[in-house]
Amino acid sequence: MESVIPFDLVVILVSAALLGLIADRLRQPTLVAYLVAGILVGPGILSIADPTDLVDLMAELGLAFLLFLIGLKLDFSEIEHIYKPVVKISVVQMALTALISFLTALILGFNPFIAGVLGLAFMYSSTAVVIKLLKDSGGISKQYGKINTGILLVQDITVVILMVLITSADTDIVSSLVSASLFLLLAAGVTYFASKNLLPRILQEASKDSVTLFITGLAWLFIFVIAAESFGLSIEIGAFIAGLGLGQVSYSTELVEKMTPVTDFFIAMFFVNFGLSLSLGEFLTYWKEALLLAPVLMVTKFVVIRKLVDWQGFGLETSFKSGLTMTQTSEFSLIFIAAAASVGLISGSEVGMVSLVAILTMSLSSYLILFHNQIFERLYPGKSVLKSEDGPENHAVIAGYIQGLESIIERLGEKYGRVVVVDNDPDVVKNLSEARFGDFHHRALREDLGLDKADFVMINFEDESLVKEILDEIGDDTILLAESEEEIEGAETYTSEVLLGEGLRKYIRRSDL
Repeated sequence: MESVIPFDLVVILVSAALLGLIADRLRQPTLVAYLVAGILVGPGILSIADPTDLVDLMAELGLAFLLFLIGLKLDFSEIEHIYKPVVKISVVQMALTALISFLTALILGFNPFIAGVLGLAFMYSSTAVVIKLLKDSGGISKQYGKINTGILLVQDITVVILMVLITSADTDIVSSLVSASLFLLLAAGVTYFASKNLLPRILQEASKDSVTLFITGLAWLFIFVIAAESFGLSIEIGAFIAGLGLGQVSYSTELVEKMTPVTDFFIAMFFVNFGLSLSLGEFLTYWKEALLLAPVLMVTKFVVIRKLVDWQGFGLETSFKSGLTMTQTSEFSLIFIAAAASVGLISGSEVGMVSLVAILTMSLSSYLILFHNQIFERLYPGKSVLKSEDGPENHAVIAGYIQGLESIIERLGEKYGRVVVVDNDPDVVKNLSEARFGDFHHRALREDLGLDKADFVMINFEDESLVKEILDEIGDDTILLAESEEEIEGAETYTSEVLLGEGLRKYIRRSDL
């Protein structure tokens, strides 16, 4: 009897899991681990797994989910106050990086056409690596984090456009460009209208049930995927635009939480499958060139971005850290170069070289990002002046709506000024002056709320493990008030909903809040 689950898929999943754990322990991007896993178990080295139709399908979906999630996380409002300098920096940076990469490739012996393709492939930095590690290191809310987010947004949009051109290279390019332009115009118009008028209402209703919210996100994604295919374009372009539309809606944070697990799975399949497609010969054909290109690219991106950020009037620390955190090659470099190979513009050997450069630069830059504060302090002692931007501080956060909460908000507002209520009921959120829809169990939501800088946190439901988790996130002077039948060290607790209104008001008075 033939197995329902292919042996190749089991090997792929086990190898990806093991190398993912190792990468996490070494504080390396899991994307690198998945790529190495594919090379290791595939025809390139061990030959115990081969690309199959099922894995190919998962990989294709993985690329669509990757672009969808990146679009979903890009909120234009986060960079609207600096979009002009960011666009200037991004355009000049991509042009200079592409030019230097092109010249370096020529010096290394590549012909002008291939050198040009390599230049276009290397001019991006990694959205997945930069955003994740900046969040881990606390830099995402600072000025250089905002600038880098904006640069990555411009780069992502650029590579989507270039992918349209690349995938049109083996067809009637004029008709393909007309079709692509028509789709992009229609999709952009529909997305803008929907994000302003339709999606908020739909997601408000869908958010009443977490499964419905997830299914709604998938439905929106596949509508654009099918639309892109009908115009003769790759499904990834439709996925990216679908994500951008949802990313501008207030429910996007919760939707990201719902979509991330399944997205991570399919993304893993994409990078493992990418590794499976590389033979050892292709991967190592240009290993000497890759060893030379990697440091050249890292130095180039650091110097160019630092100088450009400084050119736009930002300070020493902002320009230095902006450059330091953007030194890697992007996952989009792999996607772009694979698209170029699929239409015969380059060979598998060049794909292998770009893959090796990606592994080297992502691995090295991860430590530069994680320790960028220490590096700056070592080189410029006492010069660090940056603080988090736009993030709340010295505020109050209340998780969960309860009867009589309005009077408590009023009292807390007198002391803290800003009081943010979090609830997973959209009707509650709609009726409060300052509220966020979401599940307080999600760490990403708590980070957005600036919980580590809050002066008062109140949890109106029983969850002892969550309370203990939050105690590790808040400051030593933060007051934490939580509903609990048991006493919890480090937190003030209450129990009876009957006494909730008057009892908490008494507590607030007693604590001089």
